[in-house]
Amino acid sequence: MKIIYKYIITDTGAVLFNEQATHLMMGSGTLKCKRPIYSAGFVAITFDKKIIVEPYGESESLKIKSVPAIDKIVIEDLFNPISAIKYALMIVKDLYELQPNKYRLFIENDSELDKGRMRTLSRSMEID
Repeated sequence: MKIIYKYIITDTGAVLFNEQATHLMMGSGTLKCKRPIYSAGFVAITFDKKIIVEPYGESESLKIKSVPAIDKIVIEDLFNPISAIKYALMIVKDLYELQPNKYRLFIENDSELDKGRMRTLSRSMEID
């Protein structure tokens, strides 16, 4: 079964909501608190034997584009029984603000999610 949601990603993780609300409505509290919204768009989630997350698009009301490669990691974390974000093992801010020429993000074996184990994220710093 495939369902389409809208989403925003803040420094505390992803927020999914239905298409009747606007990104601006959902993000207004975050913006009033002067907290960042890193990404916004739409996500197709397929619920089968494995949960498949496909983020895309942008928010016209917030004027923010999605970053599908990173958004996928953050949204998938919502469905992880041992949330890396909740336990501060993965910091959302780092995913969006790391300088690409200084750091690389490696994602290991997504199939481990099926076994209820947490994906591991590691950063390696390139030497200038």
